[in-house]
Amino acid sequence: MLRIEPATIRDVERLLEEGGASYRAIARLTGVSRGTVAMVARGRRRADDALDVPSDAKPLGPPRRCPGCGGMVEMPCKLCQTRELMISKELPRCLPAVDVPIGLNLRPEHRSRYEEVRRMRREGKILGAEPRAA
Repeated sequence: MLRIEPATIRDVERLLEEGGASYRAIARLTGVSRGTVAMVARGRRRADDALDVPSDAKPLGPPRRCPGCGGMVEMPCKLCQTRELMISKELPRCLPAVDVPIGLNLRPEHRSRYEEVRRMRREGKILGAEPRAA
């Protein structure tokens, strides 16, 4: 979600409470999209959502090149922070859901290889994969 100033969201909430204005009119007045107005109306965007962001997570200036991963990001780089947490074991790795078949229409020879790789992944025989609980 894009960051919208809490004051802008409060303005949208106030206009919605007053009634009489369409989502399009409210969006035009406040400078947000109609989708954002709808989300505020449904309660999915609130003015206090912006307050939940820790101060060290707020971007420090314009996007720039991350020295760790090389990506063009708003510092601090979330990708590098996440990688550090996963390396230090503070954040568990998320394994892909290999037990859920995807709707592929494969030829028999490719289907057998696909199922073999899935079986190996479940058993932890593929590099980087951990055995999955049944």
